[in-house]
Amino acid sequence: DEDLVEFVVYFGTDTTAGTLIDTISESTLQVNVTTGQGVVYYWKVLSRDSAGNTSESDTFQFRVN
Repeated sequence: DEDLVEFVVYFGTDTTAGTLIDTISESTLQVNVTTGQGVVYYWKVLSRDSAGNTSESDTFQFRVN
C-alpha cells in the first residue's frame, strides 16, 4: 500500500547477515565496505511501514573474485 517509511540494511560474512549497516528512509543506499578476495558476503533488508508492520527480504550473497 506504498506506505514504507524505513529500510534496515544488514550485511556480513555469516549467513545471517547479522551486522546492521544503516537504517534509511530512502530506497537507495551507498555503502563503503572493505571486502576481501574469495570472501562470500551476505545482505538482507527489513522494511517497515507507517503502521509498524515489517517484512524481511531473503538473504542474498556475493563473492569477491
